[in-house]
Amino acid sequence: MSGKNSEIWAAVDRYFEHAESAKDESLRSIRQAHESLGDGIILAAFAWVAERLEKEGVFLAQSAMLGAPDRMLTLRLFAIAESVINLLGDVVVLQKEAGVFLIASIMTTQDEDEQALMAYMLATRFVTTFDQWDQAKARVFLKTHLQAIEGTSCKMALAYGLYVMGETKPWEALVYGNVFMQLNFVRAAEATFVEMFPNRRKEVKSVVCHEIAVPRSTDFQIPAPDQWGIREFLALDIASNGKQFRAYPNWRRKPKS
Repeated sequence: MSGKNSEIWAAVDRYFEHAESAKDESLRSIRQAHESLGDGIILAAFAWVAERLEKEGVFLAQSAMLGAPDRMLTLRLFAIAESVINLLGDVVVLQKEAGVFLIASIMTTQDEDEQALMAYMLATRFVTTFDQWDQAKARVFLKTHLQAIEGTSCKMALAYGLYVMGETKPWEALVYGNVFMQLNFVRAAEATFVEMFPNRRKEVKSVVCHEIAVPRSTDFQIPAPDQWGIREFLALDIASNGKQFRAYPNWRRKPKS
């Protein structure tokens, strides 16, 4: 690892290790690192989060062998994923043209887990930073790039990024295609929505698609005890290296190089 890369990784490591307990100081530190070391800080932050979830997967597997309840371990993973992805967003915002930067990074980054994190970040936080022309270009780039993606969780994140930019078909194909949840569950959610909001029947597909991607992002909460969204599927996929979804016939995981 070169000297600059070592500095970048050390700065990112310090940020994530201390951001929860000393947020203002950590933000100042990572901002200074970005000013001196450049956008490699942001790329390294995505790699750090992917690696953190991988490490958590090792811990969870060891804990499960010792008898820890699966539900408790899964909830722990989801809480960690939520925390580190929120902290990651505060690093990405250091790039003034964050949306354009994320699109370029998705197109050039080789690791699909990092691509998925970038696409999720784009969809949930930075799509609104695009002007109309940049968004049109982004749709073309992502739609083309999606065809080369192997892993299901990465496809989910990219397809939802397209969805919030108005290109609805890829995400709808995943939601209604028995890929990561059963179609009868989706239809039941639609029926519940229509029952609750009979005057909003035309919105049903849009609301359900948004709510499945990001639970509690709409005014309709799908009645399920544990509603997972893209973030949860992605965290489990990374942490288990796809093993969590071996029973899903249409689930795919790109092998690590």
